[in-house]
Amino acid sequence: MDSKLPHFAREPLVETALGVQFRPLDGFRAAHLGAFWARLGKDQWPKLSEALAIGQTTESLVDDASWASSLSGLRFSQAPEFRFQARSADDQRMFQLENGWLVYNWRRQPSATYPRYDQTRAQFDALFHALRRFLSDEGLGTPEPNLWELAYINQIPRGEAWSQPADIASLFPNLLAPRAPTAAGALQSIGVRSSFALPEKRGRLRLTLDHARRNTAPAEEIVQLMLVARGEIKEGALEELNRGLDLAHRTINSTFLEVCSDKARRLFGYQP
Repeated sequence: MDSKLPHFAREPLVETALGVQFRPLDGFRAAHLGAFWARLGKDQWPKLSEALAIGQTTESLVDDASWASSLSGLRFSQAPEFRFQARSADDQRMFQLENGWLVYNWRRQPSATYPRYDQTRAQFDALFHALRRFLSDEGLGTPEPNLWELAYINQIPRGEAWSQPADIASLFPNLLAPRAPTAAGALQSIGVRSSFALPEKRGRLRLTLDHARRNTAPAEEIVQLMLVARGEIKEGALEELNRGLDLAHRTINSTFLEVCSDKARRLFGYQP
C-alpha cells in the first residue's frame, strides 16, 4: 500500500493518531477501562493518565460546526466523563479509551524511526479487535462504529528549513502567498485554516498550518502542519471503517506532497 504513495526519508512527522468513534454502550463503567488495560498487559502500557472525554460528535459536510472536536487534540468536549490514556515505556505509543472512542497514537521520540502506515494501522486494528472481544466477554455487546478519524502532525523547527516567518511561504507556496505585504513592516507570524470535502462526500480533510512555539525549555519556534481527515460510518460496518482510514491515509499523503515546494521536498527527502 505505502509503495504507491509519496515517501519522504526525512519527513517532519511527529505524531499520528487513528481513531474510531462508536455508539456508547449501556453498562460500560470506569472499572472496565482498567480491566481492559490489565488484559492488554500492564507491562506493555505502564504509563497511565486521564484527560477530558472526547464525547460523541458527528461529521457533516453541511454543518462545519461539528468540527469543534477532534481526537488529535485540537479541542475536546467539556463533558464530565474522562478518557483513559495508557502509554508505552518509551512514550512512543499510546492508546486512549472512553465509552464511545478508541484512539491509537504514535509519537516521535529522539532517534526514533517513523513506522509506516501499515504498521500503525495493524496496531490500531489489533487494539480494536481486542476491545471488541473484551466487551463481548464482559457482556457489554458489540461496539457499532459511526465515525473514523486519522490525524498527521508535522513540525519543522526554525533552522535549516526556515529562519524568518517570511521564509515559511517558500516551503508551502500553495498554501501561502510567496510574498507578504511590506507596508505593515516585518512579518511576525503566519497561519492557514482550510477544509476540503473528500470525494463522494465520504468525509472532510482539515488542514491547519501554524507558526508556533513548542512547549520546551527554552521554547523552540516551529511551523506545525496538521492534516486531519474524518468521515461518518453510516452502516456501522468494519469495512466502512477500513475504507475510510485508507482513504484518509491516501488523501493526507498526497496532499502533503502537493502543498510542499520543491525546496521542502528536497529538505524532507522526497523519494518519487
